[in-house]
Amino acid sequence: MNYSDRYTAAEISKEHFRLALRFAERADTINRRKRTDKEKIRVGYLAADFYMHPVGKLMLPILEAHDRDCFHLSVYHDGDHEDATTQLTRQTVDPTNR
Repeated sequence: MNYSDRYTAAEISKEHFRLALRFAERADTINRRKRTDKEKIRVGYLAADFYMHPVGKLMLPILEAHDRDCFHLSVYHDGDHEDATTQLTRQTVDPTNR
């Protein structure tokens, strides 16, 4: 709809808000559990581009910047292409996800 010539900006906006109202309540159903002081926050990144690609190149410094005492990092590479950047990405995250 966003890229169609058949709809005006007002129509797109109206549809956006209609859908937002339809799905807004679902965000409140997240099960929030308390974590212990020593428990790390688990963060996972999914991409098909963890290789010499703009996404792969931009993600490496982000992965390296996480405080590893606070975060457990996982990457899920859903792509067929692998190279040195893919290997470096795997080395940057926690060993259980290599």
